[in-house]
Amino acid sequence: MFYIIDGSSLLTTMFFANLPKEIMFAKEMSEKEKYFYKILKSSKGVYTNAIYGFFRTFMKILREQKPEYLAVCWDKTRDTFRRRIYPDYKGNRAETLEPLKQQFELCQEMLEKMNVKQFSSDEYEADDFSGTLSKLFENSVKVGIMTKDNDYLQLASENTTILMMHSSADKTKELYDKYNMRHEDYPFAPERTFPFTPELIKKEFGVDAVNINSLKALMGDTSDNIKGVPGIGPATATALIAKYKTVDGLYSELHGKNEKELKELAASFKTELSIKRSPINYLIKESDTELVGEKAARLSEMLATIKRDIELDVSLEDLRLNINREAAIAEFDELEFKSSEFRNFDGKNEEEKKDEDSSLYNPFEDSNDGQLSFFGETEAENGGNEKSKSKSKSKRGGEALRIDAKKSDSFYKIIPAKEDICARAKVEIKNALHGGEKIEELSLKTLTEEMSSYAGKKLKKAAFYVDKNKVMIAFEENEAIRLCVADSSEKDDVFELLGKLTDAAKAVYMSDIYSKLSFYVRGEAKDEILKADDVSLAAYLVSPGENEYDAVYLADKYLGIKLEEMIGKKDIPAEIELLVLMFAGNVVFDNLDRLGERKLYDEVEKPLINVLYNMHVRGIKTDKEFLESYSKELTEKIDELEGKI
Repeated sequence: MFYIIDGSSLLTTMFFANLPKEIMFAKEMSEKEKYFYKILKSSKGVYTNAIYGFFRTFMKILREQKPEYLAVCWDKTRDTFRRRIYPDYKGNRAETLEPLKQQFELCQEMLEKMNVKQFSSDEYEADDFSGTLSKLFENSVKVGIMTKDNDYLQLASENTTILMMHSSADKTKELYDKYNMRHEDYPFAPERTFPFTPELIKKEFGVDAVNINSLKALMGDTSDNIKGVPGIGPATATALIAKYKTVDGLYSELHGKNEKELKELAASFKTELSIKRSPINYLIKESDTELVGEKAARLSEMLATIKRDIELDVSLEDLRLNINREAAIAEFDELEFKSSEFRNFDGKNEEEKKDEDSSLYNPFEDSNDGQLSFFGETEAENGGNEKSKSKSKSKRGGEALRIDAKKSDSFYKIIPAKEDICARAKVEIKNALHGGEKIEELSLKTLTEEMSSYAGKKLKKAAFYVDKNKVMIAFEENEAIRLCVADSSEKDDVFELLGKLTDAAKAVYMSDIYSKLSFYVRGEAKDEILKADDVSLAAYLVSPGENEYDAVYLADKYLGIKLEEMIGKKDIPAEIELLVLMFAGNVVFDNLDRLGERKLYDEVEKPLINVLYNMHVRGIKTDKEFLESYSKELTEKIDELEGKI
């Protein structure tokens, strides 16, 4: 698929989405400038609030949509050919803030270094390049145009879909629900975008996609300062264009009619089109001093029509995506974008090599320098200087892998368990599904006493599960995995069991601890819960941006097992979740260590589990009336700003 990104729209959206409220609500430029210091910057003072969001979205598209071809189109100036036609075109827009100007330049420089094809000029706008590119190649490949600008809707066709961006996920969901659609059925549509096809545009806007420009010709477009025909509102314009298709079609109907015939036409508008107030006088009005009637309609249509015949010396092969990953990572490092989502391209990586001494496949040789961490430190800065330190045992018995910052980006991919571990996991899961994995039913007291006998970390690892009815644990004993279940009604006793289990095993794995706390615990969260490790949380830190981190995801990404094919995605049995945690847990944490994000997990994310849970239990006192008023104020301001962009 060929993705065309409206770069100006995406970058501007990200800029205003991450702008301090003092700047958002300041009326004068001098007042706005006082708060520029609050805008997100790198340590070198480079503004990054827009670029950060832009490239988070861009990288997510690379990982999830995997475009074969891609181009980014930009608005370079407002003084294009349209302003020569109508000097007031976009004349109502405020001056672009300096921090945004700087990020426009930097973003384009970064994309150029990354080998991403871009289009812009002093003569044409981003939508003109998008329209030309889609027309050139839509008969050869499916095209998706990602934008927040409704002007682009006129470009939709059988092979071109407009991926309309929304600031709020709620708006996207609202449209999916409205048309009984499911996002998972449209994998080519990035998050927070709605896929507008010609059929959906007709349903949503009441006119054919190719006539969106004619609709704007009558009703105008305040965001571009396109006047339209004074006196014609959206409802009337929609009804007229739905019937006559274009401005030319409408005026062909009006021309040559006498007064009597125009009155008859007005009557038919009322009966056939449900137009209560006749628009004819507005449509045929003439003036030597004002832009009205047909003159306004013709000019407005010309301004609203996207040019689709720019002479471009480009082939489809020129647009094939071939990211310079080394350059991309260097740019991200320069701006201090440390998250692994800025390293995970999920494209064609070099073949991963096995490290026979680790539970992971390690694609790199040992290295003494350049180890990356979430906090931006290298091993040398942390005092590491010996070859022997390049591999050290992790807390879970795997190898703490190191990386040279200059190595291939395949480092940032998830590295699954070794083949023998995956094979054993599959066998154990199949046995459990078919009753071959016996589950021992014990009293909670007996199970707790047995765990006490293993005190002193005699067990290598264990997994813990709890719900309203039962508590279940898994642990390995004499090369075999035992599954034990007990009643969970006595909550304090359940936490005593968990405490004993964490004393008995070097690592205790759970999945989504916060959710289990939320439905199981009442009152203050118990400290024992944080002695276990949350595999779902760690998996999120390894690969942010996924939709879920449940047993299905963990089994697929870390063990190569498709649980949904074996048992279906819903209602995964507790014993299956435990087995997945037993085999995938240490692999997830080895990946976390390899990426240098253990400190983030230990010192920030994991302690937040109890904080968030206690907030959930106690609640947060809010001023409902103030929040509703503030929400309305923000919405109005955002709409105003979007209109000026």
